[in-house]
Amino acid sequence: MDVDQTLVEEWPYAYVLHADESDDHCSYCLVKKEESLLQSCSKCQFARYCNKECQRKAWPDHKKECSYLHKHKPFVPSDTTRLMARVLFKLMKGEKGDKEKIWSKRNFDDLMTHTKDIKERNYSAYGLFENTLTELRKYVGLPLEDAAFAFEVFGAISTNRNSIRSIQSSAHASGLYLGFSALDHSCDPDVWSAFDGPNLLLRTTKPNLTLNTNLKISYIEPFDFTSERRTKLQENYYFTCNCDKCTDLNWDRLLLSVKCSKCQDVAFISKDMENEAICQNNECKSNFNAYDAVRLMQEIGRRNISTDFSLENTKWAVSMLDSIETLLSDANLFAYHLRNVARAFLGWRQNEHKKSIKLALQARDIALKYFPGYKNQPLDFMIFAYEMALRQDDKDLKKSIASQTIALLEKTYGTEHCEVRFLEDKMKKLLSLNLLVL
Repeated sequence: MDVDQTLVEEWPYAYVLHADESDDHCSYCLVKKEESLLQSCSKCQFARYCNKECQRKAWPDHKKECSYLHKHKPFVPSDTTRLMARVLFKLMKGEKGDKEKIWSKRNFDDLMTHTKDIKERNYSAYGLFENTLTELRKYVGLPLEDAAFAFEVFGAISTNRNSIRSIQSSAHASGLYLGFSALDHSCDPDVWSAFDGPNLLLRTTKPNLTLNTNLKISYIEPFDFTSERRTKLQENYYFTCNCDKCTDLNWDRLLLSVKCSKCQDVAFISKDMENEAICQNNECKSNFNAYDAVRLMQEIGRRNISTDFSLENTKWAVSMLDSIETLLSDANLFAYHLRNVARAFLGWRQNEHKKSIKLALQARDIALKYFPGYKNQPLDFMIFAYEMALRQDDKDLKKSIASQTIALLEKTYGTEHCEVRFLEDKMKKLLSLNLLVL
């Protein structure tokens, strides 16, 4: 099978739309619509649906919670509590998942819970459990003696839950996928999870793959150095990653690489001499002083550019764009984060749309080349470029960016994805009218 193909589709064992998205999303299919176009559940008034068909399909999972939501309104429990309640309702009916219908032959009992790790090492997660347990007792009247059982269920959900996102938005729902939960982590994944509503699409990032439980996915985003990725995995999943990428000493050197002062190719900072760099191009192999590049990386790190989006930092990021182009390689992680901060600031705050488009396209190409296993990021950059192009009078630019966006949409999610078809139809119609608005 080729790259960018769907190996299997999986409907969640349980899922919930996040409460802060409930006004303008269908609680069943998760499609975003204007609030006036959604129909509220007549009893609880919380769940909203596209139509009677979505409401009918949602009823087996909503029936039990509907009574509790109605009983306690206007109180609405946290997303974690609502997801956990849905799982508990299923388990109390003996519904653990049918192994014969799940591609990895798993049911709820097969999920890892890590309750010992949560209790002894992850104090924030254990605090969340205690808060969830308090809410469950108020929400569904969970007896005190069921606390241990509830902790096992919480551990299974905490360890295995997936954030569900649409093409155009960040996570807006959470779900538990029994088949998908069989897959272990790698920072160089074989497959990734795309979503078409609640339906999970397991899509390939490498060629010649067949569906099996030895395939690897990434539990975290890859845009960190090895020590940071390992820390996140230890803190949230309780293991030390020893995948090929984490044990490749040259990977971090690539993420810290600079531009050769002679040929402009990738150069690694010398292990022995902090400010000396060695070109990796076999036809060049020059040694040179990389003092300015090293100082620039140190300053980007000191400012926490990837997480601190203060006005001072964003303006400074824009002022450093020429410096990173001169000194740092395309693979450099510090440059990657700085460009992203500058791109957003130039586009949304400064209305310098053409500059922000150039940065977005550059970021797309870098993500595709160096982080091919993380498919959402390049498409996010492309959609950003499209949104910026809409604000330009240049019709040729709009057509070019729209065409590139459609191509990447199809490659990333497939041509049958309902949101891809919707966006394509909208783009093509607006292109023909020269009224491009996403």
